[in-house]
Amino acid sequence: MMPMPGANPVKPGGIITTVFIYELTNIKDVLRIGTSATYSSINKKFITSVQSDSTGHFTVQLPVGSYSLFTKIGNLFYANLFDAENNIAPVKVIEGKVTEVVIKFDAGATY
Repeated sequence: MMPMPGANPVKPGGIITTVFIYELTNIKDVLRIGTSATYSSINKKFITSVQSDSTGHFTVQLPVGSYSLFTKIGNLFYANLFDAENNIAPVKVIEGKVTEVVIKFDAGATY
């Protein structure tokens, strides 16, 4: 939400959704819809999926490695973050550490 004079900012909340976890996925490994953050197919190995709770939180145990996280809008995958090598929504799992991620779901937002 855009800030308004005299109005208290609204803190974004979480949503119930399914998080799809794939091997680290580069932009060249997906079928992208135009220049959007939506993809009709992902040509990397699917690892697992996990459901978030009503606050948007989720946990999943994964082997050490690098992964990409997606959600869905209808039948399309969605992820809006990239690293310097054009890997989509990258997450690194390190032995003995909890990896915290924030998935920003802003599809359809107007800025």
